Amino acid sequence: MLVFTGFLCLFGIIVTTAAGLLWHAMARSRRNHLCPPLCQAPLPKVSVVLPCIAPTTAQLEHWKQDIKTLYQGPVEFIFVTALESDPAYELLVKIRELHPEKVSVYTAGHAWHCSQRNHNILEGIARLSSDSEMLLVLDPECVPHPSTVTAMTKSLLQSPDVFVTSGYVFDMTPPEASLPAYLYLAYRLITLPAAWSEHPPALWGGSLMYRTREIRANTYGILDRMRLGGYAYDLITMNLVKEFGRDVACPRAAIMPFMIDGQMTTAQAWERIRHLLYVGTTYSSPHERRENRSLLVFALVAGLIYAASFAFYVLLAIRGLAGLRATFMERLVLFFFTAALIFAFESIRYMVYCLTLMCRLLASTSQRPVVELSMWTLVKAMPLACTMIVTAALSVLISPEIEAGGAIYTRARGRIVKVSRFRSDGSTYSEPLADSLQRAEQHYASLGFNPGPTYPPASRDASLEWHYRSTLALLWVTIAEPLVQLFMTTSYGQGAPRMHHMASPAIPSGSLPGEEATATAPAPGPAPAPAAPEPAPVATQ
Repeated sequence: MLVFTGFLCLFGIIVTTAAGLLWHAMARSRRNHLCPPLCQAPLPKVSVVLPCIAPTTAQLEHWKQDIKTLYQGPVEFIFVTALESDPAYELLVKIRELHPEKVSVYTAGHAWHCSQRNHNILEGIARLSSDSEMLLVLDPECVPHPSTVTAMTKSLLQSPDVFVTSGYVFDMTPPEASLPAYLYLAYRLITLPAAWSEHPPALWGGSLMYRTREIRANTYGILDRMRLGGYAYDLITMNLVKEFGRDVACPRAAIMPFMIDGQMTTAQAWERIRHLLYVGTTYSSPHERRENRSLLVFALVAGLIYAASFAFYVLLAIRGLAGLRATFMERLVLFFFTAALIFAFESIRYMVYCLTLMCRLLASTSQRPVVELSMWTLVKAMPLACTMIVTAALSVLISPEIEAGGAIYTRARGRIVKVSRFRSDGSTYSEPLADSLQRAEQHYASLGFNPGPTYPPASRDASLEWHYRSTLALLWVTIAEPLVQLFMTTSYGQGAPRMHHMASPAIPSGSLPGEEATATAPAPGPAPAPAAPEPAPVATQ
């Protein structure tokens, strides 16, 4: 029992310290890249496909004004809903009337053979213009700033090895948010440090950009995996990147703030976390099954052990506050666990500050977020969120069904095999999978959308090499880079060169509304040498 308790405490200390290092690395990388330069080269045409799955009116209102400023190059917006009776359809038609040269609105019908989001995305791909060069799949609830799409396009153009560029959502809570809202925020903060690098080990749905020619060619069978029982297009893309040895780019400027509902209930937080974990039970290949299941099992085991170690830490703290005599080992555990917790939550506070500052600098004046994070509420929510993650992971492993977007999805062998929808009287109905696929194929053929042959399968599984490169990059950004920077600063003083790939322009104080300008002294260093006089012109005959 003593060995097991010691293992729990040691694991909790290691996980807490590692999470703090990741959060601190995330903050440091964003702090030194607050204002990335825009691309000045001619920009390709971008087609933005927005699969609308029950968006709110507030989420769609910003598109009325932001369509003109989202991208500096040629762009088209394709909104796709399931039916014309959807509540969002009327508002989308009004947006099309405001921007008829850029906006198109289509209906895809109900999906019976895959998720509704995948079905809407495929309909948008079938409606792309012939001169489209880049495809951006963007959720309507994401709020990109004016340089988001430009930064993602530039990253995709820089390297042919990059298959997809991904943005990342920065979840925030309004003032006086409820505890369930912080439960969901804690889960999102746990997964956010995966975007610490410009080539992260994971990607998120909501904002993915591809090359249009690769999507039309059905590269690696991505359209087949989305259409034939696919559930989450982002996880399908991530596993294809790992399996075939391609790369993922995540520009630091591709940040999109998202305000969590401050009045979220416990049931809503539970359903959202369960839905995010349900995607780990879906797969379309042996490689995808191994990757998704490993992520789900890791979340289950890590959450269980961390919640147990945190509970033991609380018991030790209660014993100490009650005046009971504690052994030397118990005091040592209390000290190191407390230090790890302080470091982790201070790293969260620093990361939230840097990301909020970055959002304010990149967004327009009317969209600058104001974040008031209650650290004490987050401290209470973190162990509760770990417990909720464990129970939600067990739930999705046991039950093959989940309700999302007004439909019940049933999986079998990793694929969606049945989609049930509700009638007005509360009963459910469904349609055969084969009939739905046949109608979809006929519809795509009528639009002239015939995906080309898939690329040949990979001769070897490149996922191990992919994980190896991601681990080396993680060790560099969390351990090696700070040590090298500290050594260079100690050796050369404040004039030491920065160990970052891209320099950021200086941000003058007082440039934001409500901030007072302060005088800043220039960094010490050698005075610049005077410019050499220009040579006199030489007369020639």
